Amino acid sequence: MNIEAFCKEGANTTLNLLTDDVRRIVEVEAPVSLDVVARRLCDACGIEKVTSKISSRVDYIVRFGRFCCSASGSGKRFIYKSASDIGMVCDTYRVGGDRDLADIPVEELAAAAIKITEVQYGMPEENLAKEVAAAFGFKRAAVTSAAFKAAMEGVKFALDNKYLVVDSNGRVILVP
Repeated sequence: MNIEAFCKEGANTTLNLLTDDVRRIVEVEAPVSLDVVARRLCDACGIEKVTSKISSRVDYIVRFGRFCCSASGSGKRFIYKSASDIGMVCDTYRVGGDRDLADIPVEELAAAAIKITEVQYGMPEENLAKEVAAAFGFKRAAVTSAAFKAAMEGVKFALDNKYLVVDSNGRVILVP
């Protein structure tokens, strides 16, 4: 499929096919960022680059399909399987793949922070954020980097939701 067919207004057949494709992506990868959904659709359609026109069309497809969306603290939007999944921290997280740390939902980053804290008892928030970034393949996450900021958002989410606490020594630990 070319860009013109992908973005053609009023093409219900194409719109329905792309909505079904988004449904399949969400079923496998949810929660998933809209940027990742756009990349997956472009890959499937043989389109080399995600342009602003493509991003607008993906946004329209998501609204048309009435997918459950939520925005992260950084403003990035994620699609969930259902509204009850928003804010739910699972026991596992997915490593690897072609996702940027900003494309990983805060709930998944929090799950990584919890798992790391189970193994490495107590560390300062900054160190934990660096470990979370490293768990997703970002070995050198400077404090000013986007990767570090995203990882720190996951640590803060775990702290705010009482999955983790800060002890009297200033170290992040599991809730006793």
